[in-house]
Amino acid sequence: MILGDRAALNKVMISILDNAVEAVEEQEEPLIELVASKRNGSLKIVLADNGSGIQNNDLTRIFTPLFSTKSGKTGMGLSIAQKLTLEMKGKMSIESSPGKGTQVTVWLKCAGVQKREHEKTTAIPVEVAE
Repeated sequence: MILGDRAALNKVMISILDNAVEAVEEQEEPLIELVASKRNGSLKIVLADNGSGIQNNDLTRIFTPLFSTKSGKTGMGLSIAQKLTLEMKGKMSIESSPGKGTQVTVWLKCAGVQKREHEKTTAIPVEVAE
């Protein structure tokens, strides 16, 4: 179980997955991998694709609200995903190589891990396939 909000986690994962799906649309052999593992009291979720990747100059701005390189998009998806991840006391990182793909990593604290008395969180069951 992780500490956080189920609806927020759903929004985070949908945002990341939507970006991955769009990135692999033009690939001859599209690939999206999702791996979850538990380590040091945290759940590590890695979503990787072999899509178009993110240009180096754009990589520093992907969490900026209203920034998008795609026409018709609001540029709020990753900004909101990062904000929600931080609100759940987690963190998110993105690594990308233009033309090779992108890897998004999300770390969330697991239930049962030491927490401060004043913190109010909810445990969310998450199944990790083996």
